[in-house]
Amino acid sequence: MDPKKDVKKPDNLIEEEEKVTGQVTFADYRNYLKYSMGMCGCVIYIAICSIAAMTHLSLSLRLADWSTQSFEEQQKSFYPNTLAALIGINFVVALAREFTVFNILIRSTTNMHKAMAQTIVRAKVVFFDSNPIGRILTRFSKDMAVLDLILPTATVLCSYGVFRTVSVTIALTIINYWLLIPIFFICIYFAYVVRLAARPMIEAQRLDSVVRGLIHSLFAMVLNGMISIRAYDQLDFFKAQFMNEAELSANVTFTYILTNRWLGFRMDFGIMALSLIASLFCILLKDSVDPQLLAFSLQTITDFTIYFSISVRMATEM
Repeated sequence: MDPKKDVKKPDNLIEEEEKVTGQVTFADYRNYLKYSMGMCGCVIYIAICSIAAMTHLSLSLRLADWSTQSFEEQQKSFYPNTLAALIGINFVVALAREFTVFNILIRSTTNMHKAMAQTIVRAKVVFFDSNPIGRILTRFSKDMAVLDLILPTATVLCSYGVFRTVSVTIALTIINYWLLIPIFFICIYFAYVVRLAARPMIEAQRLDSVVRGLIHSLFAMVLNGMISIRAYDQLDFFKAQFMNEAELSANVTFTYILTNRWLGFRMDFGIMALSLIASLFCILLKDSVDPQLLAFSLQTITDFTIYFSISVRMATEM
């Protein structure tokens, strides 16, 4: 939808909306970040996420160390003070992470909206003749709402889950290198199911944007021609057309939710298998591995179970 693009076919004034297939590429995100801090902001955010993952991991390790000490040793003030300091550092780093990502993304979206508005204001009349009002309204409403509301939250949860998963996986493999074997096969299984579910989810979201444009165009048409619709008694015709567009939109939404849950069920199955294997290794190695490290591995695997599936599904949507 380019305002400067001339109509190629004079006999067909309204052009069909273009829909690009495939996943969102790195170049798309780079162009999006150009409206704020660019790749510099991305590097800063990755660095903060890395620090947050290390502080969270050190917090779990310190808690496991405290739990394995004797009763007299646990009564000392060193352990609660150290734990409180790590909690404070983790809170500050997490707050900096949230502020950084929201600042970058909201600035990008705001500047992009300004550029879109300036382009629309300076567009030729033929642009409005060849693009229905519903299509333009969808770009300024639904698409910008995704960038404003969904993308920042999804980025935070996805980045937290990814960095937490990587740090926990590295820690587990250091404690017990035999876990590399099941992790390798489970990663292959994850890559397979994500590859199957990614394309339907992305295409469903893109088709939803197209369908919303049709609904908005129909709504604007009915409002502008309300007098003629009543005069010629065509209310049933537009009502049936609206029901058809609404049914198509519902089918697209149902497809997206169904694919999302299909992926989530299989991701949870793989995570439960990995958790079971890690627990069995802890039982088998209880006499040869430090109990502190075993307690640490069992405590961290719970975070891995909770956040990994959510972060992968959100990454697939993005």
